[in-house]
Amino acid sequence: MGATMKKLHVLIFCMILLIAAVLRLYKLGSIPVSMYIDEIAIGVDAKSIAQTGRDMHGHSWLTPMFLSYGDYKLPVYIWIATASVKIFGATEFAVRLPSAVAGVLTVFLIYFISVELFEKRKDRIWIGLASAVVTAVLPWSVLFSRTGFEGHVGQMFLLLSILFALYARKRPWFIVCSAVTGALAVYTYFSIRFVFPVVLLASFIVSAKKFESKHIFRGVLGLVVFGLLLIPLVRSPYYAPSNAFRLSASSILDNTQRVLYSNVLRAQDREAWYSRVLHHRELYFLKDLITHYAAHFDLSYLFISGDVNLRHSTGKTGIMFLTFAPLFFVGLYVCTRKEQKVGIFLAVWYLIALLPASVPNEVPHALRSINGVGVAALLCGLGAVELYSFLYKKRFGKVVIGVFACAILFNIFSFLHDYTIHYPTRSKKAWSYGKKQIAQFIEEEKTSYDHVIVATDDSMYLWVLFYGNYDFTKVQRMPFIDNKLQNINTINFRRLIESDSESKHTLTVGLSDEVYKKDGFYPIPTAHSQDYIYRSQP
Repeated sequence: MGATMKKLHVLIFCMILLIAAVLRLYKLGSIPVSMYIDEIAIGVDAKSIAQTGRDMHGHSWLTPMFLSYGDYKLPVYIWIATASVKIFGATEFAVRLPSAVAGVLTVFLIYFISVELFEKRKDRIWIGLASAVVTAVLPWSVLFSRTGFEGHVGQMFLLLSILFALYARKRPWFIVCSAVTGALAVYTYFSIRFVFPVVLLASFIVSAKKFESKHIFRGVLGLVVFGLLLIPLVRSPYYAPSNAFRLSASSILDNTQRVLYSNVLRAQDREAWYSRVLHHRELYFLKDLITHYAAHFDLSYLFISGDVNLRHSTGKTGIMFLTFAPLFFVGLYVCTRKEQKVGIFLAVWYLIALLPASVPNEVPHALRSINGVGVAALLCGLGAVELYSFLYKKRFGKVVIGVFACAILFNIFSFLHDYTIHYPTRSKKAWSYGKKQIAQFIEEEKTSYDHVIVATDDSMYLWVLFYGNYDFTKVQRMPFIDNKLQNINTINFRRLIESDSESKHTLTVGLSDEVYKKDGFYPIPTAHSQDYIYRSQP
């Protein structure tokens, strides 16, 4: 490769990274339109640690798990967000910045993973650049790069661990780096504890020319280091409660309905010897798991409408653009015909990435399956280069390439237009819009009253702490009941009672469907919503 071509590749790569950065940083603090509870909880702990070195409960920042609002958060995102809050202040931008940076780094890592996977191909650099540009504009990556969700940063660390694992094929000491970054990924997002070990082993198995003991040794060494680094997490007093909390979500692990269904069918068979096999509860579990897996391969989810949850999708495009479908399927075809080892590796990676997303009943789920974003990008990148090479040689190939490129650009423009102009309004409810305005309203008005009653929900205290001006050394001494605050100085978070209407010097804030407008309640002007109302009692 000539020096000129190398400079061209570097220039293109830098342009791709710049595009990725712009798409992830533009109006980061205002789109999405508000912070969801997971983001605000991270922000509160980050704000508390930035002030005092301790979280809102008064626990040290150096902990393998944070109690948060009772959902037990892992530490890495909170640590990074603390640094961001320290620099930029307690803002939406500061809380989301770690994820945005992780999004740009994801583009960077996908390039090098692609080059490493296709190292024997002459066009590996172009495959890497194509995979990088796909990642830069991929809705799946762009959307989660702009939210303060731990899963997105976790998948970035997973990609780094995969890159190190691929490097370890030639330079064995990289296996330790892979194990360390894999553990770092787990300390960011829970589900990676299931994904990393499988992907690590797969990276050795599919790259080996023949099965050798050294590959076993490297894999075992990596897993041992990985396991040792997870000891502090497993020994955390919050580890067991956190598992119980996650298992409490509706999922196929709940055996009750399958047992009842199995018993009914066996009774109808009069307990025939074969009925115990035909109607075994675990067969129905397997069927449910396969059904949930299949939901993540639904073409509408992949290319048309995406996740039904508007925090995970715009609702107007899939996790990939519709125009990426030919690239994706061409890449898939090439992996089955010409790049079988890479295909096996990507298949193992994607299938294990989907496992944590396929156990809960809410499927398909773009966030829980975020660890598979790299596979989608790599397949599309490979498909783009193969399709270009095929069409370029045809009679009207250049025309087809030009038309297809214009279609992709239109698809991207349409997505960005909808995301920046229409999506903020469409997704207000999904993002708890109005709670920030309530918190700011309370902060402005609280000194004018003896008491403030907030009758919304039991998480509203998080918004009050984040947007208010509080000394967290005092907050940490306040009593938390069920891991939540019910009082912050003169502010009381609870349901209204009959006698509240007679209270003097009291400001009451609530939801319109829970309190009565005829009792003197009015919409909060700054909330721009009829859902949040207040009553002033002088």
